[in-house]
Amino acid sequence: MAAHLVALLPKGKALDVRSLDSAFAARGSRQTQVIMALSALAAYAGVVDGYTSSVFFIAALCALIAIPCSGVWLLFGASLSRLLRDPRVTRPFNWTMAALLVASIAPILFE
Repeated sequence: MAAHLVALLPKGKALDVRSLDSAFAARGSRQTQVIMALSALAAYAGVVDGYTSSVFFIAALCALIAIPCSGVWLLFGASLSRLLRDPRVTRPFNWTMAALLVASIAPILFE
């Protein structure tokens, strides 16, 4: 595990939280896609005679869905970052996101 953490760091940098956070953020999308694909394989690939073809079908289906979704997410993030450069937009956006976060936690608290 430690070797994987060190491999994520840029060369010549000390081990600190900020460098690890940025390294994980850069690789986070790919890791999420791998976890989703492995979960799909575990859930849907049955142990039958056609196991190999089942694995290839599920992998192709995951790629067919994940690549466009990642592209849309990338375009959304790029356009949102341009919009959030203006401080007049950033503050209401942050308050809205905070309210949505509290609203998403409220059902758990009052269950």
